[in-house]
Amino acid sequence: MKKINFLLSELFQYAHSEGDIAKNPMRNVKMPKKTLFKQKRTILVMEDEEVQALEQVAVLTCRNGTPQIMHANAIVFLVHTGLRCGELQALKWSDIDFANKTVTVSKNLSMIVNRDRKPGQKHRNAKIKGTKTASGNRLVPLNEKAVHALRSLQQIYRMLGVRNDSVLVSRNGKVLSNAQLRCVLDRVLRKANIDKPFTLHQLRHTFATRTLKAGVPISVVSKWLGHANISTTYNTYIHVLCSEEKDAAELLKAM
Repeated sequence: MKKINFLLSELFQYAHSEGDIAKNPMRNVKMPKKTLFKQKRTILVMEDEEVQALEQVAVLTCRNGTPQIMHANAIVFLVHTGLRCGELQALKWSDIDFANKTVTVSKNLSMIVNRDRKPGQKHRNAKIKGTKTASGNRLVPLNEKAVHALRSLQQIYRMLGVRNDSVLVSRNGKVLSNAQLRCVLDRVLRKANIDKPFTLHQLRHTFATRTLKAGVPISVVSKWLGHANISTTYNTYIHVLCSEEKDAAELLKAM
């Protein structure tokens, strides 16, 4: 509709300048609001029992002591921190403060189109850049389960002889791609007998929803998620706030 509006405006403006018409009729045309075209998003989040099932899969080992799913703890870490996939991929061990139980988020791994590529070269290259906005640079607290997931990853890397500064690496020392991390999530979900179509980004939604339900102020949750403004957080998770408001109303009746 924007393209059609622009095209007609240019067309009638030219006709007006040539003296073919008295005025440009498109000047009085008002574009409809974007909200009329936005599809209502259904946010799928994990129940507490499903999160617990992920945590149980992460500790499963083979007979020789190696983990059944090498990076299952990375999935547990995501669901307890709300980090974006690219932020986890760019994370270094130096960004983790185990003493104060925090993680510093200041980088993001993005796939950049290789426009000068030659035959046989990759269409996209991974590149670590700064976060999209200033609010993306943040300090996120780590709960005990997030810390345990990181410690378990370190132990697994030592067991397999993996040495790398990055938190999310394969056995050959390369940072896992989005596709590889999605495969890890799919394997963990199957092992946990969860048949819902969860995505990596829905782990972030799960973190936000659980923290809001736990009573963490929305301004704090917004900061932890790295949203540019609190309205983004509010509009995304208004359904959670509405349900909490109903609970509050019931408590008020009992007073």
